Amino acid sequence: MAEKLGIAGAAEAVGKGGAALEELLKRVGEHVRIIAACTTGSGRFLSGHFIRADYMKNEITAQAVGAVKMAERYGLRIDTIFEIGGQDSKYIKLNPDGGVRDYTMNKVCAAGCGSFLEEQAEKLRISIKGEFAEMALRAERPPDLGDRCTVFIESVLDAYAASGETKENLVAGLAYSVANNYLNRVVEGRDTEGVTAFQGGTAFNKAVVRAFQKILRKPVIVTPHNEVTGAIGAALIAREETEKRFAAGESFTSSQDSLYSILTKPYEAETSVCRRCANRCELQVVKVHETGADGAPAVRRIFYGDRCDEMNLNQGEGKKKTQRATYVARRNELLFGYAGRPEVWNGLRVAFPRAMTAWSDYFPFWAELFKALGYEVFVGPPTTQQIVKLGTAISLSDYCLPVRLAMGAISAVVNSAPKPDYLFVPFQVSYPRRNESTSAFSCVWTQTLPVAVRETFDFEEVGVKLLAPVVEFDQGWEKATDMVEYLAENLSRAPEDIAAAVKAAVRARDEFLDKLSHLAEDALANAGPDKPVFVIVGRSYNSEDPGISMDMAAKLERMGYPAIPMSVLPLDSVPIGRGHENMYWKNGERIISAFRYCREHPGFIPVWVTNFSCGPDSFIRKQADYVMGDMPWLELELDEHTADAGVITRIEAFCDSYRNTIEYARQREKAASVAASHDFDATVKDVRRPGALLMFSNMCDTAFPLAAVFRAWGIEAYVLPRTDERTLAIGKRYSSGKECVPFQTTLGDKLNFILNLPRRYMRYAGEVRNLERPLSPSDIVFYDPFAQGPCRFGMYNEGYKRVYEKLGLPVKILATGAHNNYGDIFSSPLDRLKFTLLALDGILASDLLLKTLHLIRPLAFERSEAEKVYYSKMRSLVEIIERSGKSFSAIFRKRSQVDALMKRAADAFAAVKTDGSRRVADVGMFGEIYVRSESFINEYLIENLEALNIRTTLAPVNEWLQYVNEEALEDYRRAEEREFGRRPRGIAKLARLWYRRKLLDAKLRAWLVPARIKRFSKYFAGLWDGLDDPAIRETIRAGSRHIPFQVRGEAILSWGFARELQHNERFAGIVNIGPFGCMPSKVVSVLLHNPEIQKPVYDANYDGSRVSSRELRVETFASQVWDYLNAKSAGKPAAVEVERAGSAAVTADD
Repeated sequence: MAEKLGIAGAAEAVGKGGAALEELLKRVGEHVRIIAACTTGSGRFLSGHFIRADYMKNEITAQAVGAVKMAERYGLRIDTIFEIGGQDSKYIKLNPDGGVRDYTMNKVCAAGCGSFLEEQAEKLRISIKGEFAEMALRAERPPDLGDRCTVFIESVLDAYAASGETKENLVAGLAYSVANNYLNRVVEGRDTEGVTAFQGGTAFNKAVVRAFQKILRKPVIVTPHNEVTGAIGAALIAREETEKRFAAGESFTSSQDSLYSILTKPYEAETSVCRRCANRCELQVVKVHETGADGAPAVRRIFYGDRCDEMNLNQGEGKKKTQRATYVARRNELLFGYAGRPEVWNGLRVAFPRAMTAWSDYFPFWAELFKALGYEVFVGPPTTQQIVKLGTAISLSDYCLPVRLAMGAISAVVNSAPKPDYLFVPFQVSYPRRNESTSAFSCVWTQTLPVAVRETFDFEEVGVKLLAPVVEFDQGWEKATDMVEYLAENLSRAPEDIAAAVKAAVRARDEFLDKLSHLAEDALANAGPDKPVFVIVGRSYNSEDPGISMDMAAKLERMGYPAIPMSVLPLDSVPIGRGHENMYWKNGERIISAFRYCREHPGFIPVWVTNFSCGPDSFIRKQADYVMGDMPWLELELDEHTADAGVITRIEAFCDSYRNTIEYARQREKAASVAASHDFDATVKDVRRPGALLMFSNMCDTAFPLAAVFRAWGIEAYVLPRTDERTLAIGKRYSSGKECVPFQTTLGDKLNFILNLPRRYMRYAGEVRNLERPLSPSDIVFYDPFAQGPCRFGMYNEGYKRVYEKLGLPVKILATGAHNNYGDIFSSPLDRLKFTLLALDGILASDLLLKTLHLIRPLAFERSEAEKVYYSKMRSLVEIIERSGKSFSAIFRKRSQVDALMKRAADAFAAVKTDGSRRVADVGMFGEIYVRSESFINEYLIENLEALNIRTTLAPVNEWLQYVNEEALEDYRRAEEREFGRRPRGIAKLARLWYRRKLLDAKLRAWLVPARIKRFSKYFAGLWDGLDDPAIRETIRAGSRHIPFQVRGEAILSWGFARELQHNERFAGIVNIGPFGCMPSKVVSVLLHNPEIQKPVYDANYDGSRVSSRELRVETFASQVWDYLNAKSAGKPAAVEVERAGSAAVTADD
């Protein structure tokens, strides 16, 4: 017998359970004797304890057992299970014998679940049962409602409804939205081959079934009783386990109460607060009145709702006294043992918030450094839910959980008694590098944490001094001169004192690492295939902090599984490995090394603790998949809302499937090694061989002259068409949904070109053509710029490779760029110089043409006239550059022709008829290059602003080129200083002069770009009306007021431009635009809270989803811009009341 109970709170769960059992009693009466009982689902512990069930089984295993048995009953064999219930959803992959091989569950979003459909059906005033599907199946053109969270989809639905879309199309769109959400955010590219069974209550909806079938292009079966397959599976498990006990000769009597006693025993529900730790979890308690063993009345309490599960699993007994401290707890005790008061104390205290870098193995370094200088070091209180809630409340952006925790932890420290004298929160830019070919960066948030901290807290008011040195350890401790100078200045100490303290600090860290290496020797020695040990993988601040990891090590050990932190593994001895040479995040390198160690040492099982919206992890996960192949590992994505029951379910299901997965992995290992043998990295030979085609992503119009330069060198090169709804959908299908949208869209554009005919390309901006010649995927080479962090862009290439590998596409990637002067294409320095001269002219010219279009079009009587000039001159530019001829004389002739073209372009734009009486307001736009340039993704923001008489000055692409030049000059300067000192003498001085020859390339570019811009710009002076782009060094200088130059990437440029816009009288508004979840964009969003920014701000984040509220927000921003401008024109105070989201800015991402 099987019954399925939906639960909410404890009282409702027991009440529903009683009602279901009463109905069961009516049906079976006294004719059926219950031999054993098993509960499953998220409420299995509560309901199981209430009825005294013999077994409590996770719903993954129960669902699989039930679905397989039901399919067999109807003569079917299934390979994959899709299960969508009211509040959660599951994906299960089966072995040929029906055992669970792989599985996953939805993490946060409920947009792919049944309750969401019910809510939307109610809004549309239709019945979810029958009517919904009937209407959907009559739809002619279902709209794309996206696949994001409920709020976004509701917003899009409202927009379509307001525009007059039919109900039939709307409900069909909802069905597709549920299916896409499930496939993109639950399945995430996992195997869906074979026969798929759709289970759960949502499978009753024929429209959703049809949507899956259309998307997957194959049948999807729905078995009878699909809504209770989990309960059926639980009943079968109870029978199987009991039969095993009987077969083994055990004497077994079910502990379950009779149906009648369950129905008649009185109970009451209440809530209480657990005070066993500082979390203060709210417990749901069911008090059951029954007869005790001695026949006397007794009260039994059932506990539910604690995050640590000690009350739930042990039913009030708490942690067993015999349980030893976990390896994680022992590691943390050893780590924070370095805090304290030195023997000679100067009376001052340095505080570390118990968050972020304080959890790393560098804490002993910092603790000993300050103690060596005479300071007492103390660490803030342990992480609790209250601290997390406080951090969330005061956060200025939607940070990931560790950063929100850091805000709460800092608040706890600075408001503690006695109050510390100093708070230590460094700009932790980099760590010692193990791989000399790349960087060893922290993630962007770790690098810029002081930025968010300074904007959140008034340290002068709280009476604590913030110590925020820039810390770069990639060149070794002894080369961290900036840090030494900062601490010397801010602690009023001699640099020699700081240097001596650093040496003591290094010794302390070495001592800690030595102790750590011996911490889990017994676990490491005893692990094996038959005695597996879980390795908790992640960043130390999320995987080893019990407060946000849900004390994962203790949870595993209470369930009988030994667990060790990855920090005890000899990770530095693990080879970097093929495919990870450019892993430029230090934590990413360590995480991948931990996975590789587990892959190569049977018996170690990775449990990866990650957090919702972690940017780096969205790409590190692809690398982990690559390393592990088919070997089993467990991913747990946690945040403060994660339910304990869900975590236990995932762990139990993983352990149930472990043996099945191991056997499958062994069978697949040989095939996987063959599939991974293709080398995706292209060389100059690959792009020059006959039949090869080099394709550029259409990230902005500068791609057209760049492709033309390659054609001038005899290489067939074109640009992909711009992103549209179809290619975006393809990109989302083959990505996890956690990456930034530029990766998803460019991936979709590439896959569309590879897989779909006719293949379409662009030679000139605005002109799409069909490729007429045959083309094999092995002849396709994609040009993808190379980068080395710290943002996610540099991981795109490895992400593309993992998708190509999974799909069996033998394409190539040419990852090249300014980092090596295109040395992997041009072996000759002279060829590189000629290429650089021509490419820079093309990029600069297209930048200036686009700038002029944006300034003229809002004033033109006919917008199309200005656009016609732009596309005509862009075509002429490409035609000049692509002409054959690559001698120096040919290159200079082309540059002269480009110069003449720019003069003609200025004359042509000047001839466009404009409305002199039309008044426009000027705003500046900056941010991530792709989203600010791709109109489809930013929903034609510039055009929409122009419709409101707002004219936009967009940060040019050449801004980044100039910044890269400045980076190169700074890197050379710092390397020179490390090599020769600041004031070399004698032979060293002469050696330095010889060394400076390396600067010639960078200095040439640093001079050439501004000089060429100046020459081209003079033709447009009358058209731009003083709105010239600022000099890059001025922008960097403006941005470095809050963001150190050592923090690499676009954030310093965006913030610098924002400050320039604020202080430029010509501009009346500021636009920061970037992908949803973009870390550099969020850093700038935080800084836009700064009181210095008084002009209206529009903080726009996009991910390809259409949100109806954005139109209103754009209009609101435009209104604010005009209010500001009018107030200023009237001589009133220029600052106006600006609508800000959370006192930050008008945003477009909610």
